[in-house]
Amino acid sequence: VYQANTTFNSEPCRVSDLLTILNSGRDKLFFFDLQHVTYQERIFPFTEESPQYVALIVDSKIPPSAMREEIYYKKLDIEAAFEQLSEHYSGAFIRDFPESDITSRVVHLDEEARHNAQYVLMESQLVKDAANLLTPRDAPQLGKIFGRIQTGLRDLLEVTVPEIDWLIKRAGELDGCLGAVQVDNGFAGNIMVLLSKEALPSYIDRLEEYEHIFGFKPRWHIYGANDPARVVFPDD
Repeated sequence: VYQANTTFNSEPCRVSDLLTILNSGRDKLFFFDLQHVTYQERIFPFTEESPQYVALIVDSKIPPSAMREEIYYKKLDIEAAFEQLSEHYSGAFIRDFPESDITSRVVHLDEEARHNAQYVLMESQLVKDAANLLTPRDAPQLGKIFGRIQTGLRDLLEVTVPEIDWLIKRAGELDGCLGAVQVDNGFAGNIMVLLSKEALPSYIDRLEEYEHIFGFKPRWHIYGANDPARVVFPDD
């Protein structure tokens, strides 16, 4: 499937996406080790069956082109930043680069490259931390990680749009909201909001205000992973 997409169709395709599509299961998440192309399964506890907290997916309905070109060039900038780092850490994997050397400017990088590299290394560690919070169902700490990742996307990577900023900010104003972050690579205009069931109606009301301001009618649903992709044949 990977070769069919990348070679025959000439379409960019990530192995992790294909593994997720083919092996997904109800309420399961995959924690990937892209260095070794392996993954571990985690049960996502904040679904509709959760007694207290749920994860809400909000599709802002902004045009797909709103961030596509910006993200394309941002990825090229990130690759260039790590090529510079590789000159200082020959043979090391990206995850092995010490973030402290970047933040303290031990390694010389221009400001944009430093921010890009700092964000990638920070997010890599935060994703590990988040995966370890799922089994104990530590919603408050997971919400804090959401906030740190979103702050990094905004301030270090600088990939956001007014619509996303508005949805994130409105979530943060609610009692019972633990955190919100861009998802689906953050580039399709989707966010995940971790909040209490009691706060859910208040946030849904805010989405009506969003439509009046920006002209896009958002869609939302409580997150819950589903079954893997499959070929469905029509009945004869």
